Amino acid sequence: MWARYINEVLTPAICTLGCKTFLVPELKKRERAPLEAAIAALPTLERRNAWLDALNDRYPSDLLEDSHRKIAQSVARIEAALGERPWLAGDEYSLADIDAYALAAPIRVLAPRLLTAEVAPRMLRWLGAISKRPAVKSALAASKTGT
Repeated sequence: MWARYINEVLTPAICTLGCKTFLVPELKKRERAPLEAAIAALPTLERRNAWLDALNDRYPSDLLEDSHRKIAQSVARIEAALGERPWLAGDEYSLADIDAYALAAPIRVLAPRLLTAEVAPRMLRWLGAISKRPAVKSALAASKTGT
């Protein structure tokens, strides 16, 4: 249940804000012609259009607003679940926590006003507990953004 929700609701929102925040500025630093050639060679129209949106910074305000709405909804849902039990799927750390953490952790950077101690204290504690796990610490140390 959590995997489906995360993949259908939170993932698109995080991807949109992540691309707008991190990918667009990086693409602007690069020569355009090789990027356009690489995009043209992508096998699906969907992927080509997604990359062209990033290359041309085409993120309309209604899409950005919807992404923030979906993130706020996800924060509320995670916060409510953590009010009933210590981990998303029950009393033990599970794949649900791993899956959700990978997309929930960047909220602190991409939409910080949606993840505050006032709004989601349990979720912040949950993120902190997961970030202290050895495998997560190792993965974060290897990441470019640290989130």
